[in-house]
Amino acid sequence: MVKVSIDVEAAQGVSKAFRTFYDDAMDEWTAVANAASSALVSTASLKALQDPLVLISLSANDLDSRVELAQLYNTGDSGHVPSGGVLTYELSGSSDSMESVKEQLGKELAENLQKIAPYGDYLDRDDVEAYDYYVGLLEKYEADPSVMTGMFEELGPEGVVQLPIMLKDFADQYQRDLGGKSDDDLFWDEDTPMSEHISEMQQKFIESLGTGFGNYTKTPGFDEDEYANGIVDAVKNRTGESFGLSQVLRYGEYDSAFLVNVGEGLYEFEKEEGGSGPIWGNQLNSEVANWQIGTDGDTKYYDPFIGLFEAMGRNPEASLDFLNPDSGGDDAQERAKYFIEERTWRADDFNALGLALDSASTAFHKAGDPNAERAAWVASATIKFLGERDGDPVIGDAGKDSLGHILATYVADIDAAAAGAEGGLGTHDAPRNSPWQATYPIGADFDFDALRKVMGEVLTDTGAASQLGAATAALNADRLNWAAENWGGEGTDTGYLQAAVNNGATLQGFILKTMGAGLSDEAKDADEQAQAFIDMASDVVGLVPTGGTFASFLSDQAKGAGQDWVSDKFTGNESRVDAEQHKVREVAWTDQQIALAIALAEAGKLPEGSMTNIDGVTHQWFDSGTFSADDLADPSVRDAFTLWLTGGSLGSTPTALIPDLAAMFDRGVERAG
Repeated sequence: MVKVSIDVEAAQGVSKAFRTFYDDAMDEWTAVANAASSALVSTASLKALQDPLVLISLSANDLDSRVELAQLYNTGDSGHVPSGGVLTYELSGSSDSMESVKEQLGKELAENLQKIAPYGDYLDRDDVEAYDYYVGLLEKYEADPSVMTGMFEELGPEGVVQLPIMLKDFADQYQRDLGGKSDDDLFWDEDTPMSEHISEMQQKFIESLGTGFGNYTKTPGFDEDEYANGIVDAVKNRTGESFGLSQVLRYGEYDSAFLVNVGEGLYEFEKEEGGSGPIWGNQLNSEVANWQIGTDGDTKYYDPFIGLFEAMGRNPEASLDFLNPDSGGDDAQERAKYFIEERTWRADDFNALGLALDSASTAFHKAGDPNAERAAWVASATIKFLGERDGDPVIGDAGKDSLGHILATYVADIDAAAAGAEGGLGTHDAPRNSPWQATYPIGADFDFDALRKVMGEVLTDTGAASQLGAATAALNADRLNWAAENWGGEGTDTGYLQAAVNNGATLQGFILKTMGAGLSDEAKDADEQAQAFIDMASDVVGLVPTGGTFASFLSDQAKGAGQDWVSDKFTGNESRVDAEQHKVREVAWTDQQIALAIALAEAGKLPEGSMTNIDGVTHQWFDSGTFSADDLADPSVRDAFTLWLTGGSLGSTPTALIPDLAAMFDRGVERAG
């Protein structure tokens, strides 16, 4: 043991002097550097000041940490934090290195946080101020590995689960003790009731606790097995207060193996108990309806899997390892059936499960990714077991954005279903029926009936419909680009060109029918979801000239894995269909006609003279010398363009393809049933 004494006021004075010197020196440095640059004089010599200034800044930080340790170490049971004098503290080991100081600081912070237990004590402003001080320290050091190691080793798994419970109880008891309190205890300041300040303090605390805990799980020497087992035991011992773990895991980035181990333990416990979620709460739907921790309303859950799956949503590796532990084998199938088909998710309306499924399915859906097949299996299982789930509806609204992201990422497999594939549970190699598919990643088999059921529910969400519309545009643009660029011109085979055009129309017909769009209604009168899909699917008109590949689209989708997709994420542009005077089906296949013309124009495959009218004037949509998709946002210009392309300006062979579009669109409609 090492005993250390420190004059708090003197140390604070030195720290303040260091910071003042640092700030003054930086101001002078900037002034000298600016003057030297103006005079064209080298500033290289200024770099010699960098290391000494950094040392001064770090020394100030170190002094602050030593002062904070001394204050915490000498804080009494009342929570009173000494502000001055000579204070003494002890360190384990044989030195007073900064690592030892910070680990002890974390330990003292943990001990003092656990002294806030309100049970049986009368709470007043002093208690709130003490808690405020500890929360401030936690925020300051949440990213410091040494402090977090000391703190969470002292707390142990039991303390991690217990602290949010104490936080809730602190607020509850403060409210119960309001009788006879002075204004000093009732108001934090003249504008803020104490209850509001406590909620804000709770929010800061729970966010920093989760963030710090996540950082601790990534420190060298962290034993993910032992700590995870301890967490599971702590939760099992207080099933009526299991919201503690859910609160912590909603924040922070965690070690993958730790999350998987926690999930394994909780899953085994649920199976042993024969329950499906309600074992964690005293209500059937696992909700807590009359309180929340902090200012975030999404905290009212007993169910620890909600916090865990939110954390897995931020960690694709963990979500994939947990949801597909044996590459689609018996364990994965049993687990998928339980979580996706059987278990209740009423508490958060499917949000957390959706995040985890999205993360596992989409983050690795890239050609050549070693986890692509396992990820595609999760996408397949998601559709399969949701299709077998009982209820009407079977999917909560809060999960539809995540499921929409899965559908959008696997749009090539929806395309295969629209073309006739029945599918099931499993995966398939990248399709090779058409050459543009050569770079597609491993795909998901989709049970056809389940796919239609899931799409019918998910696409009632505007954000989900928009995501799938954007994916449809990317896929159709990719194959139209390839087909146009590789077509040999008049007199050569048009098989690939025809396949690209026809498949695009079939896909749009299938999706619009599946989502329940009124295909005979005018587009301007269609429901919000159908308009959103058409808006984004029509981007095929703008995507063809950019030459963007479907592979790059999938890469972007992978970056968004596990995110909460805001319902209007893809609806920022003013809807062009508001002014449409045509039916939904006509608007949809007209987009494919236009995209075909654009692809041919961009590939230089249009007949000579097709860009001008009979008077030699360049058509409006070619004014810039290349095709302008923006001009077609005006419905009247689109009408003129449609007359142009159906009048033979594309050349005899491409023009002959256009009448098939309506029939292929209708084939997709029929396929949807």
